[in-house]
Amino acid sequence: MSIAAVEAIRGRSPVGVAALSAAALVVFLVTPRASPAALGLIALAVGAAARFGVGGREFLRLPLPAVLGAALGVWGLVSIGWAADQKEALGKSLMLIGFMFAAASVQTIAERSEPALIRRIAQVSLVTFAAGVVYLVVEETTGHAIKRALFLAFPFTLPSGKLVSDHDTEINVAGYISNRNMAAMSLALWPILLIANVMRAGAWKQVAIAALVVIAFIAMVISKHETSIIAAAAAAVVFGISHVWPKAGLGVVVAGWLSATLLVVPLASWASSGAQLYNATWLPNSARHRIVLWAYTAEQVWQRPLTGVGAASTKLIDARRGTRVAPLAGTQYEWRSGPHAHNIYLQTWYELGAVGAGLLCAAGLALIAVLSRLPLQVLPYALAAMTTATVMGAFSWGMWQAWFLGAFTVSAVLMSIAVQAARHGGEAGGTGH
Repeated sequence: MSIAAVEAIRGRSPVGVAALSAAALVVFLVTPRASPAALGLIALAVGAAARFGVGGREFLRLPLPAVLGAALGVWGLVSIGWAADQKEALGKSLMLIGFMFAAASVQTIAERSEPALIRRIAQVSLVTFAAGVVYLVVEETTGHAIKRALFLAFPFTLPSGKLVSDHDTEINVAGYISNRNMAAMSLALWPILLIANVMRAGAWKQVAIAALVVIAFIAMVISKHETSIIAAAAAAVVFGISHVWPKAGLGVVVAGWLSATLLVVPLASWASSGAQLYNATWLPNSARHRIVLWAYTAEQVWQRPLTGVGAASTKLIDARRGTRVAPLAGTQYEWRSGPHAHNIYLQTWYELGAVGAGLLCAAGLALIAVLSRLPLQVLPYALAAMTTATVMGAFSWGMWQAWFLGAFTVSAVLMSIAVQAARHGGEAGGTGH
């Protein structure tokens, strides 16, 4: 660790605070699997900006969304009594509680940070994010040339699984190797745009913001991650509505959240048995496959609708069915849940039942209530960020993956920093000394 970073941890160096902030965004965008580490770096930067002067009692005043999110983790601990994989249920539930505490703690610290230093964190995050987006575009347009060069030079960095095939002198990389990078970029985009918007006004500010949006959109479009595009489109619509009609924007987000958390089971069943979307040729193959995964999982919910099958149990229950399962009639897709349903709301119903779904719904509504009290300048960005996270949770990875929970938490923490930057007026006017 550099001298500047050490000084930052001691709460003395604005340069070190900036270094920690930059490192956090680099880790988050380049290696999103390490998002918990990125969260730790941001926490150190924000802690240094507050001179580590926050008292222990202040950390105990958790906001209601974090309390309800932690309560979901506690319910996961209770479900150990009937979970298929008790060890996983224990570890994942504790992990969720930990992330809730981390998000609330960093928000508490950010609110008490020195204005000049929190603005420095915001500035550096903006610049690093912009550089990270350019890196992602370069990777997508060159067939991931930087990754391939790294893997050839340092074979121990080769990821396992189907993402990479090694032919000694040539490395072939699957296009979807960057899906997590795109998800991380999408989750960070709206907090970063808020930071950009509250920086000191200048002739080129709006042009720079527009350029950042365009480059980020190009990265999503040329990638293999359709969910990021859907999330960006939905977030842009919510941003536009809430920018003109804030109450209408809030209403749209509330309706979306209620639908995602409370109506996901009948919607998943309808998509399969009613609309038969698994036969829709206009949908990508991966989407049609997920329609079947969702339908099977939705059907299983009714076996234990109140309590669910237990936290983090889907993978083991599915594995017990063997490697070969008969496909759904008329399709090529096996009639099973897979390791997870690619939908955190449906996974919550299946594993934690109506109790868990109710807690998740309540946590989201509590968060929306907090967002509704933000200044009108900030509100559209916050609602767009929540929309992005809501959509990302509906179509992509499993709810218990550490990097995925970490990515949501980093997004929330970046929004806390952006809100404080807006509160303190954007451009840094000094070093904080």
